[in-house]
Amino acid sequence: MQAGAGYWGLRERGAWIDLSDCAIIRVEGQDRIDFLHRLTTINVLALRPGQGAYGFLLSPQGRILVDFVLLNLPEQCWLDTQRHFCSRLLGLMEQYLFMEDVRVAEAGDSLVAAAVEGPESGQLLQALGLPAPDEPWAIQTSGPFVIMRASWTGQLGWRIYGTAGAVQQLRASAQATGIPVASAAEAERVRLENAKPHYGVDFDDRRLPHETQLLCGISFGKGCYPGQEIVERVQARGQVQWLLVPVELDAVEPPPAGSSVESNGAQVGEITSATYSPALGRVVGLAYIRSSHAVPGREFRVGRMSCRVRASAPYQGP
Repeated sequence: MQAGAGYWGLRERGAWIDLSDCAIIRVEGQDRIDFLHRLTTINVLALRPGQGAYGFLLSPQGRILVDFVLLNLPEQCWLDTQRHFCSRLLGLMEQYLFMEDVRVAEAGDSLVAAAVEGPESGQLLQALGLPAPDEPWAIQTSGPFVIMRASWTGQLGWRIYGTAGAVQQLRASAQATGIPVASAAEAERVRLENAKPHYGVDFDDRRLPHETQLLCGISFGKGCYPGQEIVERVQARGQVQWLLVPVELDAVEPPPAGSSVESNGAQVGEITSATYSPALGRVVGLAYIRSSHAVPGREFRVGRMSCRVRASAPYQGP
């Protein structure tokens, strides 16, 4: 299977990604930091202006209701989440608001996101006249843009925020300098090569954070928030029944989501997402596997295909 310039750009140098699936919520008001600290899995009180983090909003039962990237800016906070789940996140925040001085609203076209990702993406950003903050989740402002060290695909990358018009102009400048635009399908391939889970695809409101292995989204030991007791109990116990793990299959056609993963004829898991990797010459994906079987190199069957757990470490950002 052939791959386009966007795919190879993401893997070898750098590429632009249109993040039209992202929606940004502005959180304003004097009580915004304390409110978000009490609501989410992030230690927001520890974030300085110019720092961000990845986190969750959980149900009282510890299930993941939504995930997001939080940006702590001098006068407000932004929550960057998937557009499909934006109304859910807004509704949950409004549900927990009482007398606090906090205002929440979706930014719309006044604030959109894009990304430049790949091994040389920092140099490419700087060639466009933009900063490339070094630290994971670090934030810098440059003219009409806010730049954050964060990745959509799991490659080295930076997210770019600005008005729809400003971001489109920057996209044109990037293309003029030879930076390819990666399609959603190309970004998806690289995401799965890097075993980076996405909410709504690889995990949802049925899952506990420990099952996803995205522990970069949890600030352990912080004060009370919805679901905290369950999170700390699971952490102390040190085990869950299922684990989301990277897998590879000796095939060129990926199995559909929900395909059964079997060992000796018994189901021990299911595929959440999969794609063919031109660079690796095989199908890669993510799957929930019983924790007792989730061992790197362990062999399974998915239909007639051979499947094994990859040796890749769980994705932990940025």
